[in-house]
Amino acid sequence: MPSASSIFPIASLLIFATSLAGQSIAMDAGSFALTAEHCEFGRHLDRDAMFLRQGSATVAELDFEYGTIEFDIAFGDARGFVGAKFHIDDAFNYEHFYLRPHQSGNPDASQYQPVVNGHAAWQLCYGERYANPRKHSFDSWQHVRLVVAPDGADVFVDDTEPLLQVRPLLRAKPGGGVALTASHAPAWFANLRIDTKTPPMLTDEQRPIGPAPDGMITTWLVSEAFDEERLADDDPTGPLGTTWSPVSATIRGIANLAEVATPGGPNTVVARTTITSEEERRVALDFGFSDRAAVYLDGQLLYRGTRNYAGPDYRFLGTVGLHDTVILPLTAGRHVLAIAVTEDFGGWGLTARLHPTPGVHVEGGM
Repeated sequence: MPSASSIFPIASLLIFATSLAGQSIAMDAGSFALTAEHCEFGRHLDRDAMFLRQGSATVAELDFEYGTIEFDIAFGDARGFVGAKFHIDDAFNYEHFYLRPHQSGNPDASQYQPVVNGHAAWQLCYGERYANPRKHSFDSWQHVRLVVAPDGADVFVDDTEPLLQVRPLLRAKPGGGVALTASHAPAWFANLRIDTKTPPMLTDEQRPIGPAPDGMITTWLVSEAFDEERLADDDPTGPLGTTWSPVSATIRGIANLAEVATPGGPNTVVARTTITSEEERRVALDFGFSDRAAVYLDGQLLYRGTRNYAGPDYRFLGTVGLHDTVILPLTAGRHVLAIAVTEDFGGWGLTARLHPTPGVHVEGGM
């Protein structure tokens, strides 16, 4: 058991104090609004620190737009997700950076993701830019520095070179709260400092991501969310959507369907687009999704499948990529492609690529 001078097992405790933006934040209960199963303040590894398990400690009365957030963190090697949230609008919408202690040395040892309408997006945000390997130091202090600017963020952990270079931030909504977080395994935090006065400067060069393949569908019209039980084997576009909203594929060619969701609401939407063909032909559509999908062409069901976490294989993370292919039997004229996508957890995403074919055009294509 860690030693501490005061212990606060908290379900929902709100404590407010004067903001110390631009200065060090004292590691005591008066500096935070606490929503965690367990929190304590005391000495750890020779520093004044906060112990946090299964929850968040939000800096009291702070509106953070751009600047620098830095803190020290110490944790063991148990499975967990420990780090910081920023640009917090509410419990359902914020930017999130965290470390995975149990993935030390692996490609997903670190993670940036937006949380939108209560839906995480780590199954959409993987690979270079959003998650990178790092070998963690256990039971010792590591220093985290988040540099947040209008055009993105750099994340440093001990090193002088950024661990992550996020361009752009995927919620693109500056302003809001800042919180330290620990989920599953706990962590200690110390030396929290938030600077909102010094103009942030990002690193000059960003590690590039390869170009998207030709034929990616970049914009969808997405229905209101509905319960998966309502999904039929015929045309899903007719009775479901009184409102259709455009959603762009902004995350490596992936559309974050959580943009049209309601926190705690129904779990299925239909994304549609229009394809025109000058003559009869068969064209391949590569696509990916999380977690379940049904593909329709002009109301005819062509595919139904599941790609959820650990579904096809216990090692499968449920990440969204162009993993599946369906053949579209096109005739001359206009066709409606509709894909119903159902979400369980980890990311509500859709990506699709129509193989470039002369005389075939798609709305929202590159």
